[in-house]
Amino acid sequence: MTVIEPVQKFEDVQKGDLLITVMRKRQEGLRLVQICCAVVNNQYEVLYSFTDDDTYVLTNVRVMVGLNDTIPSICDSYPYANYYENEMAEMFGLKIEMIDGDYHGKFYRIDAEEPFLNEKAKEARALEAEEIRKAAEEAANMPEPEIKVVKKEGGVE
Repeated sequence: MTVIEPVQKFEDVQKGDLLITVMRKRQEGLRLVQICCAVVNNQYEVLYSFTDDDTYVLTNVRVMVGLNDTIPSICDSYPYANYYENEMAEMFGLKIEMIDGDYHGKFYRIDAEEPFLNEKAKEARALEAEEIRKAAEEAANMPEPEIKVVKKEGGVE
């Protein structure tokens, strides 16, 4: 009898590297097993798990995302990821761009909005959103910088 001792690996990636990492997993022939989301220290922790069916190696790719940030959908690489992504968007309020088959908050029949996002995280997200709004407003109201043209003998400097 053969005893299989599965190996589990963890990779932390930045949001900007998520798609390329997922594409590499697809090229390596790994199967997407699950995607899950949790709120840790007022950030989303999104865990993508891939397995190699020949070696039983499980690779977990983790990305940390701010409560007001968006992440890209991985549906181009794994079409069935849309179910996981719709669930995370609806249950946690995670913003995911370009979900192929987006249910727009109608994936489940539930009364509560974002039922898995705790109150502390909802408050932190609202404060962060207000700070972002204020910063954008201040930037929009900043005066245009003055451009001075200094002429020298023989041309413009």
